[in-house]
Amino acid sequence: MITEIDGILTPEMLDGLDNFWRARTWDELSKLSADDRGKTLPYILNWAEAGAKLSGVDVVRGFNQTMAIRAAAAKLFCEVDYVISPVSPVVNFPAEFAAPLNDPAKPFEHICFTVPWNMSENPALSINGGYDKKGFPIGVQIIGRRFDDIGVLAMGKAFEGLRGPQKPWPTPPKK
Repeated sequence: MITEIDGILTPEMLDGLDNFWRARTWDELSKLSADDRGKTLPYILNWAEAGAKLSGVDVVRGFNQTMAIRAAAAKLFCEVDYVISPVSPVVNFPAEFAAPLNDPAKPFEHICFTVPWNMSENPALSINGGYDKKGFPIGVQIIGRRFDDIGVLAMGKAFEGLRGPQKPWPTPPKK
């Protein structure tokens, strides 16, 4: 049976991870000399600097969102065997962008479909599900219960068998 589900990631969870990762990254960057820190991609530096202004309580609350994500995933997989979802809300973005939205104030919206499974330790795989109007591949993600790696791989194989023909991969230019 196929059932449509709501996502498990809340804005509070994503914001909490953002706070924790900003503080963690700022801690690493702050240990560098000013010259070395100046070599950091401005987008990353701008994003991480906000971590210096967070309180210890904000950072711990952010880290604790990992446990909230894990609990939400465990609850979901009491009801379903597998989840099929997009990989990203953005199919492609300019190569000049540091991230798909290129906005340090919203750095993780593009990982909203993948980060829950990374944080909850659920096995997941990403495969091509088709192509957009410009021919760019559209990632589809298959997620399973914790420790069901073999089942996720079997679902991926089944999906690939049903998906239809693929475009040939680009080949490197000849020198």
